[in-house]
Amino acid sequence: DFVSDDVTTIDRASVQMTVQQVADSTANGTTDHPYLYFTEQTKFIVVNGYGTDSLKPKVYNGISELLGDAVSVTLDNSDLDEILFTCSNYIYANTGAVAKQVDTIFIPSSELSRDYGTNTYFIHNPFTAIQDTSGETNPALLYTVYQGGERSTIWIDKDGQDVIGTAQDQFWTIKVTGKTAADGRPIYSADAASVGDPYDNTDRIDNIGIDVSTGDNIYVGTTNNGLTAMITLKGAANWKAFNVGNVKVVNFVSGYTVNNLDDLNNLASLTSLNGGKRVKVCVEYAAAETPIASTIYVVAVEN
Repeated sequence: DFVSDDVTTIDRASVQMTVQQVADSTANGTTDHPYLYFTEQTKFIVVNGYGTDSLKPKVYNGISELLGDAVSVTLDNSDLDEILFTCSNYIYANTGAVAKQVDTIFIPSSELSRDYGTNTYFIHNPFTAIQDTSGETNPALLYTVYQGGERSTIWIDKDGQDVIGTAQDQFWTIKVTGKTAADGRPIYSADAASVGDPYDNTDRIDNIGIDVSTGDNIYVGTTNNGLTAMITLKGAANWKAFNVGNVKVVNFVSGYTVNNLDDLNNLASLTSLNGGKRVKVCVEYAAAETPIASTIYVVAVEN
């Protein structure tokens, strides 16, 4: 019987090494307590249900197939007394002790968890009426999202819908749940994205920084060379400089043509034909001494 007092995580580093040692503090390399390893030769049989009527096993051949497109897969045996498995001598172990390769292992799906990582997306309009038709009591909804200025749609589960609510013009951390919609696409959960200072890398999410997420930041304009823009972030006394040499501009305000930085400068300029407008924006950026803006979302224009 497979007994471990710790959790074992298989990740991309494991796949690169073609092996992952099973975490177990009781293993000491003896015959009674050998070191165990998952490898590309291990057959994982993940089981859902009970008995012959509802039992649904799924087979994964090797750690790379078990990992799939997840960032990591974790096996937690803490809630079970035992998991059935077979093993053979693992000749590639360099510990000089007794080592075994897990050949076949039966794992209840409840003991496996997958981490698909996170991503940060911008949602301008949280109102949607398109429901998943896979038959769930609380179906996923289809949201229009933006990342790097590119528009796409994703399914978000009920918990994520409750988090987003009616909040417009905000950034959200999106994470795959492991479930799929009727069209075969993944269903995501959502949480409020972390907010970081644009000059500090510590709060970035997947290399994308965000502003204060409220859409109350004022775009001031650019320097003469057009490579640096001044944006006053909500609550700040003075503007901050952003590198906008390769920025994309996405406009959500009807009645104004804002396709690029020149249009945005014209809209914000005190001497422009528009009479000088307060242009509210949200910003995606890479944190640096002069943060590099990848996308500016124009969310409101006020006189």
